Amino acid sequence: LQFLYLIDGLGLFGLGGRRPPTMRTSLIVRVTGGLFFIYTGLLLMWHSSNVDASGQIRQGKPLGRIIETPSAEPQAAHGEEGHAEGTASPQPPKKKKKKKPKVTEDPAKRVARISDEHRVAAKALTDKPWEGVYQGLDDRIAKTVLADCLTEKKEKKEGRTRAPEEHPTACKGAPLPEEWAGLHAASGCDVFTVPFDPASDLKCLERMADTSDWNITAQPVSHGARSVKFTATSFKFPKLQYHIKPLSKGMGLEPMTETASYHIDRLFGLNRVPPTRIVHVPVKWLEGVAKRYDNVTDFIYSEWNQPHVEKTGRGLVFSEWFEVYSVAVSRKLKLNRTDHPDHPGEEVIPVSVQLFIQDVRMVRSSDLAHGGGVGVRGPDPDELDQENWQKYLHPEYPYSEKDAIGMLWESEVALFDYIIGNRDRAPNKNNFIAGGCPKHNEHQNPGGRCGPGPRHPGVPAFIALDQGKTFHETIPMDSIRVTPFAYNTFCVFERAALRKILEFEPGRFRTSLMAVMDPALLIAATDGVVVAMEERIQKISIRFLTCVEKYGVEKVLRS
Repeated sequence: LQFLYLIDGLGLFGLGGRRPPTMRTSLIVRVTGGLFFIYTGLLLMWHSSNVDASGQIRQGKPLGRIIETPSAEPQAAHGEEGHAEGTASPQPPKKKKKKKPKVTEDPAKRVARISDEHRVAAKALTDKPWEGVYQGLDDRIAKTVLADCLTEKKEKKEGRTRAPEEHPTACKGAPLPEEWAGLHAASGCDVFTVPFDPASDLKCLERMADTSDWNITAQPVSHGARSVKFTATSFKFPKLQYHIKPLSKGMGLEPMTETASYHIDRLFGLNRVPPTRIVHVPVKWLEGVAKRYDNVTDFIYSEWNQPHVEKTGRGLVFSEWFEVYSVAVSRKLKLNRTDHPDHPGEEVIPVSVQLFIQDVRMVRSSDLAHGGGVGVRGPDPDELDQENWQKYLHPEYPYSEKDAIGMLWESEVALFDYIIGNRDRAPNKNNFIAGGCPKHNEHQNPGGRCGPGPRHPGVPAFIALDQGKTFHETIPMDSIRVTPFAYNTFCVFERAALRKILEFEPGRFRTSLMAVMDPALLIAATDGVVVAMEERIQKISIRFLTCVEKYGVEKVLRS
């Protein structure tokens, strides 16, 4: 019948119009026949290209896509009712993919699991006695060739070859001048020894709080820094100095975080942060000091003053800068007081006071600078300025002795910074060492690059300074400076430091910190911040176990 409809339908094109009218079908029948033929032909074409010999439909376009109509989808399968013949089945709506429900671990079970992993990590450090050559980073420095303060260049020039027994056990350094030798015993403050001795902190902290003994001067607002800073020199001991930091706009709670970081450093037993405390100072004292510098040219770096130049036609002088960027901020946070027992009736502002340590320089300007080690090239010093330096902490990276020392320090300080949330340190930024003055430079240019003060008398020792940008409840996980585990290659841990940190099981860190924390610091060390720090300590233990499983404890733990 379809074939007859086809022949008759072709009459539309003048091929079937010669039969008598009685034999002709209606126009509707002819049109229907023609369209049905086209449909049948397309159906046969689709069948031949999309159905294999076994009757299975191949992957391809459905028929409805070929004839460009959405109503020609194949009839539904799996028991669904079909539509009547001659009507098209509607296209089924696209089903949205169901999101898998997020499996949340029971909080109690999570705490128990992390606590167990933390204990396993701590146990791995104490199960067997340490058999390494060095007992810690400072011991490693003391027992290396570098520690006798003679550079390899100088040794080769002198043609000196030392037997193993000639290697020194400590770098003696230059003897202290007589005027410095008795400072510690007289004042209670040791401005040379690093790591610090916590037992001597108390006497020094009491000395630092005596504001009547302060001769205060201001520090310039230089390039790269906007914060307001002062220096206090002791009247009684003129060689004793302190760094003073009030609050500064854009710098968070810097005096509180500097001081709280000192407490955490002592809690972990790292002893790398100089003695630091909070002291309340009369605002008028600091205002009087600031006014003395109003006429000093370029005391404030011009870039920071430019917005004020554009707004008022002139930049701020230092006393105005102190008022806008420090005093106003402290008043807004309601931290200034007028009821302090040492200064009744006077408005006082909280500042951090930190002991000034002698002969401190950037690591990159010291004998232990990264890169250029003997034998194997260490990390590129220029690359260490970028945010990818932690990739060098791979357990199979072939360091020279020189670079191994530096990178072990980076590992130790990275864990400390990770816990306190420090966003402002990298190998070539805010990274300091006491001692380690390059001897060839000292010989060529005495008092130049190494500074005019007394030389550090002992082993060069790394020191942690500038912890102002810390104590964040959340930290950006893509920030390499803050998050040491952003690279999966971070698997080198300084054994002594890691062991001290992992001694703090969940809960113990908070209790211990609150026991030593000054109440004035609680504005920075909030409940949320301290809980976040505890979680980061636990993440360190998990990371350590992951690294041990992958590389073995011998490669992961170093000293």
